[in-house]
Amino acid sequence: MATRKLSWWVRVGDAGEYEPFGTLSEAADAIRDTVRGGDGPLQRYIGPALRGIEFGEYRGNNGISLFRGDSDAQFSREATHNEMLDVFGECGDMHCTKESE
Repeated sequence: MATRKLSWWVRVGDAGEYEPFGTLSEAADAIRDTVRGGDGPLQRYIGPALRGIEFGEYRGNNGISLFRGDSDAQFSREATHNEMLDVFGECGDMHCTKESE
């Protein structure tokens, strides 16, 4: 059986397009570049229509999607809490602390 190649997918805001990235660090850099100069902390969000990040004007269904998925952007899994901390920083950008998984 062939293994699916998974990418990190990002969509900033409801009007954005899904973009694939090879690593979570690349995806995080793209998010930082997009929201640079925004106001407030990045916060993890898991809701019925979004798994990702809320920040500034990007809230709820207009949030920042961030997930692992296949070549058609079909959801496989969300970023873990510790993965988010690894790329966005502990108590810096995300205002949170590591939790055990």
